[in-house]
Amino acid sequence: LPEKGTPVDMATQGQPASWADEVEAEGLRGSTHGSLSWISWSFVAFLIALAFFIVAANVEDAALLPGFALGPIVVLYFGYWRHLRQEIPIDLVVKNFAFGFLPGSILVMIVESILTGLFFILCFSDQAPGWVSQLSKHAEEGQAGLMVGTSPGSGSINATSGDSDDPLKLLEASLGIKIIRTPGFYIFIFLLAYGVAGWSEETMKYCTPLRFKGCRNSPSPYVYLVCTVACALGFSSVENVGYTFSGGGQAGFSERMITAYSRAVVAIMAHSVCGGIVGMGLTRRHVLGHSISYFEILAPAVLTHGTFDFLQLILATMVMDETTREVGVVVVCTAVLLSGSIYLYRGISRLQLHRLRQPEPGMMQERSASEEADDEEKLLH
Repeated sequence: LPEKGTPVDMATQGQPASWADEVEAEGLRGSTHGSLSWISWSFVAFLIALAFFIVAANVEDAALLPGFALGPIVVLYFGYWRHLRQEIPIDLVVKNFAFGFLPGSILVMIVESILTGLFFILCFSDQAPGWVSQLSKHAEEGQAGLMVGTSPGSGSINATSGDSDDPLKLLEASLGIKIIRTPGFYIFIFLLAYGVAGWSEETMKYCTPLRFKGCRNSPSPYVYLVCTVACALGFSSVENVGYTFSGGGQAGFSERMITAYSRAVVAIMAHSVCGGIVGMGLTRRHVLGHSISYFEILAPAVLTHGTFDFLQLILATMVMDETTREVGVVVVCTAVLLSGSIYLYRGISRLQLHRLRQPEPGMMQERSASEEADDEEKLLH
């Protein structure tokens, strides 16, 4: 590995520093390897305040807090704390988590909103005129209800018995328009999964560790794997909170419980696997010196993330029976996440990062091959 300085030294040598570098340099002054800087403590205080706010709004929602916290804690404990806390400062891990939780999630939300609007205009240009006429007629007649018809802008309609099982009807009822499954409809779903969610969220995981000199100058070969997963967990956590309370006062307590705890397993695992895949690519380029591009690093993660979302959206909009829909979602999610996990496990195994680990002070410099293999096996698990 090339010779590296500390984040504080690198950020104060007159080199151009990013916002994250400057914050990191300030936060690390006076902090030790195992302590938190004031930046990290501020974020911890923010999380505590957020928890109090959730409970103050509704005491019942205190039962949701373990669902928000348990997933990230378990992943970081087994993926970082047990074996790598002596190599990678906890302060750096917390900062990557915090960036994914707040600035990263806000940036992703803005980008996703812009892309969704553009793709919507592009894919539904054939249906938009009919929607305008339907909404205009609603406004003129002062009606608010479900409009069902054979084509956009066909005027008043009669509901048919087969419509009640169509998953699009709930969306149509809320919007007051008729949505037809044209080729543009399926293209929109594809772009929504791979272009909006997959690309933007994985790009955020790619960029975040590179914004911190503590990552770029760490002697640990595992730093990018840990920090991308930490960033992914931060983003997934705020996303879980948003989805749980997205219904406002409409969703009941049982529905919020199901959302919080199901996403604590499925969404946390999905984002962790995709973040690990991005981290593996960054490790290949910045630690092992492989010549790979941004697209080569992101492609496997975007493919995994996009497929995960695309199959769910297809099932949600195409399968009429609710039970079949739910079973299908479980099956496809399990298959995609299992495939992504195997890809990540085998990829890390091939990197043989244990050979680059620096022994702690006082440890023997030479270790047997069996000891190295045993350490690698523990880290992978």
